[in-house]
Amino acid sequence: MYCIGCLFSVTLFFLGAFLLPALLLVSKEYVIFVEVTKNIVAMARQKASVKPKNFVRLRNKKLANGNKSLYLDIYRDGVRSYEFLKMYLIPEKNNVTARQQNENTLQAAEVIRSERQNAIVKGQAGITDTSVKNKLLLMDWLKIYRVKLEKRQYKDISHVDNLMRILAEYKPAAVARLTSIDKGFAKGFIDYLKHDYVSYKGNKRLQNSTIVDYVRTFSVAINAAIKDGYKIINPFKLLSSDEKVKQPDSHREYLSQEELLKLMITPCRRDDIGKAYLFACFSGLRISDIRALRWKNIIAEDGQFFAMLFMQKTGKELKIPLPDKAMEIISIRGNDEDEVFSLPSNPTVEDNLKKWAEAAGINKHLTFHTARHTYATLLLTLGTDLYTVSKMLGHTNVATTQIYAKVVDKKKVDAVNLVNDVFNK
Repeated sequence: MYCIGCLFSVTLFFLGAFLLPALLLVSKEYVIFVEVTKNIVAMARQKASVKPKNFVRLRNKKLANGNKSLYLDIYRDGVRSYEFLKMYLIPEKNNVTARQQNENTLQAAEVIRSERQNAIVKGQAGITDTSVKNKLLLMDWLKIYRVKLEKRQYKDISHVDNLMRILAEYKPAAVARLTSIDKGFAKGFIDYLKHDYVSYKGNKRLQNSTIVDYVRTFSVAINAAIKDGYKIINPFKLLSSDEKVKQPDSHREYLSQEELLKLMITPCRRDDIGKAYLFACFSGLRISDIRALRWKNIIAEDGQFFAMLFMQKTGKELKIPLPDKAMEIISIRGNDEDEVFSLPSNPTVEDNLKKWAEAAGINKHLTFHTARHTYATLLLTLGTDLYTVSKMLGHTNVATTQIYAKVVDKKKVDAVNLVNDVFNK
């Protein structure tokens, strides 16, 4: 019994001296392991939940006229800077049109904000290619372009709306990057307009002249992107003559010299409209350019007056000499930023031109297009060469001016026929 008791005591001593500390050590290590694991999991979860830092925020500043100016609040490396986008939200006041315009403006501004944010994030990640412009979608550019036109109060902005609506239905355009559209894209789009697209007004194919308008609007939008710094080539300019859509021959209404003189001696019910129209007859400016004309755009060089401005339709700079008759119309100069002509809405302009033509005994539909045609025809009739006329009209292609030359050629034929009539009697 004594021996058994001794053995039991020795066993307990062994367990207490060696095994128990070992168990405690294992247990402690296990606890530590569990705690470390928990910390790692917590850190992983925390890292996964961290959102990328927003360096660029879109904000607005209320202006005295009630509009809100949009700008970017950029905070990076402890430095805050601001970029004003020259985009504005207008008061809505339950106006559906104003609300839609503001939504379009915000979408375009958000695209720019996203570009700036991505550029900063890429820079921090060490990515050398910071050309975010290369990633911009075609449809996003058109939204930005539309806002730019709205700001300039571009008259034919509905053309851009229609183009965007059609492109939204053209599948290749949905994912196309602005910098990726090429000659193949241009040809495919034209083919789509010719053979697949059906007018939203019914089961009706587009007329050739309508297709020309859509392609021209698209091409002008691409030119605007190029001017904005996007490294692209206008694919429509790469098309051969056979691949381009042909503009059908159309009638160009214009005023003869006799009719123009009649108009000049007949008072217009709205003097401002009459003066602007006659100025267009002597300058060839479109109504969009007439509306945008400021006194700072009228300059004098060596005794000759010029109108120098960027054309609203093409965005290209134009410098044209103004005859004395044009300067007589705008003899009283205002401040540099003042409008030369402050015209009312288009319906009001058209109504007054119609009544003016009736009062002058002119049986023609007067529009500012008619004034531009009158200017071109008058120059060619007086012997100005075709190339010079094309430059004064701001045409990029002399072929466009050739239409007016055909009008003058017909006048010459009519004159010869008058001689024939005299001597054949």
